[in-house]
Amino acid sequence: MKRLHNIVHYVISKADYRKVGKTKLNKILWFADREFMRKHIDTITHSQYIKMPYGPVPKKIDKILKALEREQNIISKEVQLGATVQKSFISLKEPDISMFTPEEISILDKYIYGISEKFTASEISEISHDEDWESAEIGEVIPVETIFGNDINQDVTPDDIEEAKAFFDSRNSQ
Repeated sequence: MKRLHNIVHYVISKADYRKVGKTKLNKILWFADREFMRKHIDTITHSQYIKMPYGPVPKKIDKILKALEREQNIISKEVQLGATVQKSFISLKEPDISMFTPEEISILDKYIYGISEKFTASEISEISHDEDWESAEIGEVIPVETIFGNDINQDVTPDDIEEAKAFFDSRNSQ
């Protein structure tokens, strides 16, 4: 969980709080993990994602945000965007990124700036509602590994998902 903790703090420290609220934060992590998974058969965050109404959300995100606030690494701030209020965060300290590779940071930066500048929260949320998101029920885990099924444009079966989970479980237990 320390990886995700530090990554969330990093994203908050780099993002403009007026442009990146909680929804965009979740999507930055989701899309960065999926890109890294395509290249390295692993994720940056080592997190599971849960299907929520506005798209995939890292499983422990609320606990991590509360911990970061409790540690006084970040503060939350409500930002008025037209008729809606966005929950955003401001970093108060430099994040520890010593456990991340330059490539991991580069991928995160790509999505921090790409998503914050090019999309509204609603737009990026809608984009995250792909086949993987559609295949799960609200509150269920969306396996990041299913990205490979999308890449080869074939249906992913429950057996494929179980096989991928077993593979990653065996890697994580080593």
